[in-house]
Amino acid sequence: MRTVCIINSYNYEKYLKACIVSAARQTRPFDVIHVMDDGSTDHSRAIIEEFCSTHAHIHANFKKNGGQLSCFNASTPFIREDDLVCLLDADDVFPENYLELLLKKHQNIGADFYFCEPTYFRDNENPPASAARTTPLSDFNWEISTHVARTNRNWTGSPTSCISLTGSLFLKLLPHPFESDWRTRADDVLVYGAAIAGASKCYLPTLTVGYRVHGSNGFYGRQLSEAEELRHQMRVERLFNAYCARFSLAQATLLLTIPAEREIRLVPDELRNRFHLPSDRDIELQGYRGARRVIKKLRMRLKGRP
Repeated sequence: MRTVCIINSYNYEKYLKACIVSAARQTRPFDVIHVMDDGSTDHSRAIIEEFCSTHAHIHANFKKNGGQLSCFNASTPFIREDDLVCLLDADDVFPENYLELLLKKHQNIGADFYFCEPTYFRDNENPPASAARTTPLSDFNWEISTHVARTNRNWTGSPTSCISLTGSLFLKLLPHPFESDWRTRADDVLVYGAAIAGASKCYLPTLTVGYRVHGSNGFYGRQLSEAEELRHQMRVERLFNAYCARFSLAQATLLLTIPAEREIRLVPDELRNRFHLPSDRDIELQGYRGARRVIKKLRMRLKGRP
């Protein structure tokens, strides 16, 4: 198994060196690091080429600007099915023991998709020194969430730099056709796509990466307008339609309700809020309210009312 890091970057010369250094100086080195430059117009190219000249396992790909998803799509020729792929935005950093700790968890758990928690830091602050994170929560492998995703559109994941996945799943999900929909926030494609495909998702609350907060963050701290939210919902619908067609899956909500409830019950109570899932009591109440609505409609029809 190879370990592969994919760094996507666009005009991040201010942060790019620290990002590449964090990937290159892992206590368990990556076998390959691919830096996908998305048509930067600053001095990013010179920084990337300097690293490539001194590190044989770092490779550059300079492409026309197309957004974050286009970088993911352009990475597919470099990925093998038996790889473990770690994603990294060029303004974020991996603690030096991130890959070492992730590999131990991968060997013990063997999931398709991993996501951990970000540790936020600003330009005048230090990123986390270690990837180990103290929390009362335990790692959890949710083996299937496709019915929940298709029923409730649950986003079960973390930002790009907190995501890693097997090469086989990466190649199953990508390339994705709607590049212009996901110039930013392309982690949605992997988070939703992995669930729809029936992949096992492992939540690693005991692991963290450094997520840099700065003025150019695409979504951090932003409140979307109502129009922006509606446009995003349209993009999500296209995404679901594409993946459900790819994997020959239905989106008929009534057919998915019961298996979705069974999937939810696989998740421990202490993680339901993190996964945006209802409690067992909420599920029972929803079923009770649904039954009451059906009975009410039947009574109205018996009385001759529409």
